[in-house]
Amino acid sequence: MAQIVKKRNPVIGETVPIRVRVGRADRTRVDLTGATMWLTLKTDPDTQGDVLAALQINNVDHPTQFSVESPATRGVFTVTMSHTQTAALSAGLQYRVDVKVKDAAGSIYFPVPNQVLQFDQWVTQATSE
Repeated sequence: MAQIVKKRNPVIGETVPIRVRVGRADRTRVDLTGATMWLTLKTDPDTQGDVLAALQINNVDHPTQFSVESPATRGVFTVTMSHTQTAALSAGLQYRVDVKVKDAAGSIYFPVPNQVLQFDQWVTQATSE
């Protein structure tokens, strides 16, 4: 299960954290020690492949954007989209959020079932006087 930490729609250019709990069908938690984690945003969930994703990050290429809570056996981590990454997205579109976790044993989990994230635009657009 994932919890998108927000009280409102995030705004383009904001830093957006997503807290994720990874568990099995029997309700036991997945040990995240040595796990690889991905976050993907797509506007069309039927698009095959990740090449057309609006955003994709993983903990191998972007380790500072993933934080595993201690102990890792609790199966909880936070992935944070940076302000520069969200600035490249479009306001008003609905993005499908996909989180994938591959544990050290090679088992794959998709702990974010069918969640949508929509970004708003800042009200003030002026950049100079």
